[in-house]
Amino acid sequence: MIRLAVCDDEANSLNQVEQLVSEYNQNRTSEGKVVISTFLSPKALLANVSDGDDYDVYLLDIEMPDMDGLTLARAIQKIQEHAVIIFLTSHSSMSFTVETVKLGAIR
Repeated sequence: MIRLAVCDDEANSLNQVEQLVSEYNQNRTSEGKVVISTFLSPKALLANVSDGDDYDVYLLDIEMPDMDGLTLARAIQKIQEHAVIIFLTSHSSMSFTVETVKLGAIR
């Protein structure tokens, strides 16, 4: 079982990811399934992680109103040093690219 946390301030994006995970899970055994937790708020996800929730993979939107995904990723990494983080964005800003590389992103 893989525990996936997805954080995006757009409900439609969360619904799309949930649908993809549901389709993926259809032909998987319980060991290979993905259990998804979705968060509309970076602060809500960070509160869960601070309280001890542990996820295998974090899928984070970069641009969100209260806290951007880069700040959220840094906070998660302080709690879970080896967290696997994947960023979602429709923006191609070079400043985001530089910051994600600093956080350990490879592409």
